[in-house]
Amino acid sequence: MTYPASLREEAFVLFCEGIGAESIVAELGRRHPDEKPPSPSVIKLWDARFNWRQRRAELQSKIRARADEQQLERGARILEQFSDLRQTIFNQLTDVQFRTPEGAVRSLATVQKVIETSGGNTKDVELRDLGREIMAKIFEILHGNEKIAPLMKDEEPGLVEQINTAITQHTGAQP
Repeated sequence: MTYPASLREEAFVLFCEGIGAESIVAELGRRHPDEKPPSPSVIKLWDARFNWRQRRAELQSKIRARADEQQLERGARILEQFSDLRQTIFNQLTDVQFRTPEGAVRSLATVQKVIETSGGNTKDVELRDLGREIMAKIFEILHGNEKIAPLMKDEEPGLVEQINTAITQHTGAQP
């Protein structure tokens, strides 16, 4: 019996999904109840005659390559957004004037929250470095504040160590 090419391609799609010949026959019968489905031996014949295994391997290879490309594109977009975020933060920090020690602490806590919510993914080192750059900028601003600068002399070493530890723990990146 001759079957339409579209039915053969439909069987090939099922084959690519890892479905065996008997199950392909059953599925084609379910999808096309008014037509007699090919037998399992016909499915196996098509597999051999039309190089289904090779075609499936080629398709899987193309799919993996495309997935890799998409991952690289996503990574590039994330890095671009990350760079934009970094610039935005630094632009805003330049204009920051802490009026109280509590304001400075809130800013440092915000930086830590950003790092914590970013998770421990492939951007660990970038997150760690961003956190440290922001922290350094905040400390620079604090040292320029006449009310806060005297307090910083005593507290800064401990604060720096605490923040470095938090950044490392939350990003998973080592200093």
